[in-house]
This record gives sequence, structure tokens and C-alpha cells, in this order.
Amino acid sequence: DTFLFWSAKDAASGASGGKQRQVELKGSARDVSDILDTITAACMQLCEMIDKEEHQRKLMGLGSDDGEDGSSVGQASSSSTAGGADKKGFVGWIANKVTRTNSGGADNNGAAAEEAGEDGATNVIPEGVEYWKQPDYDGWMQSQGDHIKTWRRRWFVLKDGYLFRFLNDKVLPQSKPRGVINLSQCLDVSKPTKDSNQGATIQVTVQRKGAQVNLLLVADSKAERDLWLEIMKRAKEDISAGKEKAKRDKAKAEREREEKAKQKSAEEYLKSLKSFEEEANRSKKKVEARQERRPSAPSQHSAVHQPHQYVAEQPPSVQSWQPPPPPPQQQPPQQQQSNWKVCYTPDGSVYYYNTITGVTQWEAP
Repeated sequence: DTFLFWSAKDAASGASGGKQRQVELKGSARDVSDILDTITAACMQLCEMIDKEEHQRKLMGLGSDDGEDGSSVGQASSSSTAGGADKKGFVGWIANKVTRTNSGGADNNGAAAEEAGEDGATNVIPEGVEYWKQPDYDGWMQSQGDHIKTWRRRWFVLKDGYLFRFLNDKVLPQSKPRGVINLSQCLDVSKPTKDSNQGATIQVTVQRKGAQVNLLLVADSKAERDLWLEIMKRAKEDISAGKEKAKRDKAKAEREREEKAKQKSAEEYLKSLKSFEEEANRSKKKVEARQERRPSAPSQHSAVHQPHQYVAEQPPSVQSWQPPPPPPQQQPPQQQQSNWKVCYTPDGSVYYYNTITGVTQWEAP
């Protein structure tokens, strides 16, 4: 196999745009692959150093283009990398490509996208998880990438079911994780089936793009590995139990809401029914009161108190003698009409009844 790289910078003038130079290395496929992995890893480490310097400048309040002495970042980076692209042209070229690739994805995923190729468990950083204080557990471990098989020592923080990876143990609120493993989405957390060369290894199995991917983490010792393994398993179980409890609580809350709704509907129905009955009773009482106050027509069989109209029966023998008629009393003017009768209610009130039309009224006709 052949390994090629180019340098487009003029070594004499130090300016870009010079004549391209091609360097060709030939060797076995294994050697070429090892060289490529080594150079790529070196370039990524170089990018980390550049990003760290830029981060320090931001913390100090300096601009992204100026250093402490007004020099550009490119000059500072060139001096901090032992000569930069002048002495390591192909490294600078590859570092430039890697930096552009990382900066292009940083707008979407931030620092997580910067090492998206380092391990396959890099997810979106969860919101609301305060990983910088009171972690469930934290410590040093090494992680291996999917594409670049190099081990890197990183500071891991376990908080609320998420395993965060940082560059060092100085975790602050403004620190951004370099990777996140969501234990709730992991299929399994266990020891690897085959003994790893690194020794105390933890295998995290996740589902990605329809396939199972095994992520490897290496602790400093087997005792530390066992402790990490137990804590991660417990965290995963707690997440599962929390999800089941949340489902049960949600179902219980829905049942309670339905029962309360039914009970409220029944209470409203009973209340409306009671209100209807009360209104009906009030209406009935009003009708009865009006009927009691309204005079009724005199019954044909009832005796009407009409003074001076009673004629006693006399025996035939004394019919020839008639007592003198009583003196006329003052009568209401309505009584002069033959079709009106004066009647009295049980309480003594006077009302008038027309025997022809059947009309009953209080006022005199």
C-alpha cells in the first residue's frame, strides 16, 4: 500500500499557495494503516491543544483572534506546536482538515460533535442535569474510539443516569462534556465476553443505526472497574424502575381524573335534579295559594246565606193569615238585577255570582 500527503505551503516564503509537494511512503498494509492512525491521532491531539488554548483565552476575556500580546491565534498556535506547519507541513495540513471538520459540526452539537468519532455513545447534552456538582460518582477511566483505536484518559462523571466525559477533573458549570452516554438507552452494561488487553474493562452495549455497538471503558484497577460496573448497573436499574413507576403513576392519575370527572358529573346531575324538584314545589305552592285566594262558584247543593229570603212552611189551616212583610233593608245595587246573586266566603267576604254566565267576581256588577 501507498501513503500520500501534500504540502501546499512554500517553505521559503512561508506563505500558502506555493508549489504542491508530494511525499510517498510505501510499505505493507499494516504499516501504512498504523502510520495513518498515528498521524491522525497526533493531529486530533494537536486540535485539542489548540481548542484548549482558545478556551483559556475566552475565559480570560480575550477575543478569538487576538492573544494577550495582540498576536493572532494562528501565530500562537504555530509557536505552541513546535514550529507548526513549517516543520510539520503534513501534520498542519491534516490538523487544518480535522479542525475544519470539527468546527463545521460544532454549530449543531457543540463539544459533543467534536469527538463524535471517538466513541459511538456521544449524544446530545441533556438540559437540566447539573453535572458539575454532587455527582453520583466520578473518576478516571480510559475510552477507546470506534475509528481511531487509541486509548485516552478522561474524567467521567455519572449524574442522573448520564455518564459524562471531560478532558480533566476540573468540571465547572461552563465546562462542556466531550461525550455523553445515556444509560437509559443502553442495552447492557457488563464485563466484556473476552478479556481485553487493557485489563479492567467495562463493556457498554448500545443500539445505533439498527446495530448493536459495544463501547469499552477501562478503569485504573479491577476493583475500580467493579465499583463502576455496580454503580452504572444500579443507575440503569433505577432509570428503568423510575420509568415503570412513572407509567404506573400516570395510569393511576388518569384513572383518578376519570373517577373525579364521573363523580363531578353525578353530583351536578343530582344538584340539577334537586333544583328542579325545589322549583316544581315552589310553583305548586304558588298555584295552591292562588287557588285558595280565588273565589269559587257556589255549589248547587250548598246553602247560600241570603237574609230575608227564607219562607217557612205553614200549615194549610193558617195559610190565610200572612204576617206583615218586614221592612225593606238597604241592598247593594247589584242585587236589583235578577241574574246576579250575593254570596259569602267562609271568612265573610262578599262576592258576586252570575247564575246565567257563571262568572264570579269580587267587584259589584
